[in-house]
Amino acid sequence: MLFRSRFDGDTSWKQVHFYQVANFDEAVFSSAADFERAEFQRETTGPLVPSVRFHKTHFCGRADFRSAKFIGNAEFIRTAFKGNARFDEAVFQAEGVFEGAVFDGTAGLVKTRFIGMAKFSQTKFHSEARLSDVEFQGGASFENAVFDGNATFRTAKFGGDTTFQGTRFRQDARFSESQFADTASFRAVRFDAGADFQSASFAKPADFQGCVFAGDTSFENAIFSESADFPFAKFKDRGSFSDARFLDRANFLQTQFRSRASFRNVRFKGPAEFSAIQSKAAFALAGAHFDQVPSFHDATFRDPPRLDNMTIDDPLAVIPAWSSRAPADPRPAMFRTIKTCGDPEYAGYYRRLRKLAAETQDNEREREFYAQELRCRRFWHDRPFGNGLTRFWIGWMPVLDRKSV
Repeated sequence: MLFRSRFDGDTSWKQVHFYQVANFDEAVFSSAADFERAEFQRETTGPLVPSVRFHKTHFCGRADFRSAKFIGNAEFIRTAFKGNARFDEAVFQAEGVFEGAVFDGTAGLVKTRFIGMAKFSQTKFHSEARLSDVEFQGGASFENAVFDGNATFRTAKFGGDTTFQGTRFRQDARFSESQFADTASFRAVRFDAGADFQSASFAKPADFQGCVFAGDTSFENAIFSESADFPFAKFKDRGSFSDARFLDRANFLQTQFRSRASFRNVRFKGPAEFSAIQSKAAFALAGAHFDQVPSFHDATFRDPPRLDNMTIDDPLAVIPAWSSRAPADPRPAMFRTIKTCGDPEYAGYYRRLRKLAAETQDNEREREFYAQELRCRRFWHDRPFGNGLTRFWIGWMPVLDRKSV
């Protein structure tokens, strides 16, 4: 059903049911357009058949689609919303496509449900974008989108693959208490103001590689169930991960912290990679707990972090967790009942921690890390009857074990 190209004055389609494809391509609504609680049925059952088309449509006034229902694909490709656009509590049962759309006024998608894929690639939000409590069941793409105003995704639910790759947030971006059930990509995103991910949960890998966080950033109480990648990211203002939980790998390779960074009371259950990070201000690790030995190789600090309240699980076991860098059990057959560590790099990790402790004149932790370095060298670098024989057997002396030297 093709509708005429121009609608002068306020237009009301409130509660109207469209039983054929509604085609509003390139139409111009000169004033308010009201589609509240309208229902758009699709004409056939084909998977790519839209129920409504608004390609290059111009809404010069308010556009109201609150509680509307879209049975087939809803296409708002390169649509221009000059006034406020309201899609609060609308339901998109198939794809919701807003690629290249421009929202000059406030974009309201509070409690909107996208059962199919939601596509907002290259969409521009020139004012506030309100997406609190929005639900994306079939995945969401915001690649290369631009948010000029505040963007609120508070308590949003992302059920499928989600990508914000290349997106720019020029004002505050709020993702507090949001839930990501599948992979989440924020690669190369620019956060020009604050970024709030407090209490957010990531059930699958979360990728923040190359992100720029220019304002105050918080991942406090966030949960990363699988890998969390922040390599080459830049935190230009305060960055806090206090009380966060990393249940798998945490990767901060070559990350820059130009202001205060806090990892207080963080739990790292998997490998923690802080190699070559650059810290230009205070770096807090008080209360942090590492299930595996963290790597700080080539890390630079303006003020070396205090390590007195940081804890690391004992890396030695009769049957350790072998890392991918362990080609085989290094112990000779007759020593297989003696504890060893599962990663040949752990000795070097402890050596770097020992140097950090020395820089803060923490003599107790320096001695402990030296003892652990010797213990982790056993079998990998020091052999009971070969290279490093002296260090190997000195490590068995009580005076050199664990916290005593």
